[in-house]
Amino acid sequence: MGDSANSSFPANIAGTWTIRATVRIHGGRVQQLINVTVNAPDIEITEVSSPPPDSIHKGDTLQIRAYVDNIGGVQETEPFDVELRVDDTPVQSVELDEPGWVEFSYLFNHDQGDHKIEIVADANNDVMEESEDNNNRVFWTNVPNREPEANFEWTPGEPIVNESNARVYSTSTDPDGEELSYQWEYTAPNGDTGTFGTSKEFRELMEQIGDWEVTLHIEDEYGGTDSITKTITVYQKNELNAQILHTEEWAEERGISQSDPDFLAGEGFVVEAETTEQP
Repeated sequence: MGDSANSSFPANIAGTWTIRATVRIHGGRVQQLINVTVNAPDIEITEVSSPPPDSIHKGDTLQIRAYVDNIGGVQETEPFDVELRVDDTPVQSVELDEPGWVEFSYLFNHDQGDHKIEIVADANNDVMEESEDNNNRVFWTNVPNREPEANFEWTPGEPIVNESNARVYSTSTDPDGEELSYQWEYTAPNGDTGTFGTSKEFRELMEQIGDWEVTLHIEDEYGGTDSITKTITVYQKNELNAQILHTEEWAEERGISQSDPDFLAGEGFVVEAETTEQP
């Protein structure tokens, strides 16, 4: 009756293992090579029906739909994660325990430029696979820079020369939410030119009556620019000279001047006023 021996090994890598069996018999030694094939699942992203676009605006939603299949010799797997990564950083994850579709909806608030988009199946290596080289799909997308839009307002709407400290302020916008820089320029009514600084707003005491041409130049962090010119009209102060007079009939009947300061109760009167003209 022959002897038997048992042995085991950790089959933690899929593929074909070559095992050398050595047996000592009556002082001699007999060896035999045995090939053992270890089958395993093989997770692969086989289809991406909604891939990332070549270009996406900052603040838009990135939509991706992909099918994850098991093409290995063993169909049973442990649950595993499918990750969406942006520039090698995980941003979303979906768990699967069998082949199926995964969908990602991700608010893309990344800065302008090129970005790596990657879908990774079995992201945490929970499944022993026949191959670990087919678990990901890589795409590239670009976030373009959109031009800002220049605009400004001022208050009061009709500034008075040498009296109203006009507040002029930018209402410019940038569709990408970037910080803006400002440059204010002007042409005064007499033709003089100059600048009002580089702040988002300024206050200025206008010293000339007439039309001021004010231009705002803006620029975002990525070189996008825009400009706008508006006319701010500065008025002279209205002078109101008014007096209360007797009616012509009343003054004539009583033999007094219309400008006599004394009035009787119930007497009618006339108001005369003069104002300076606006430009």
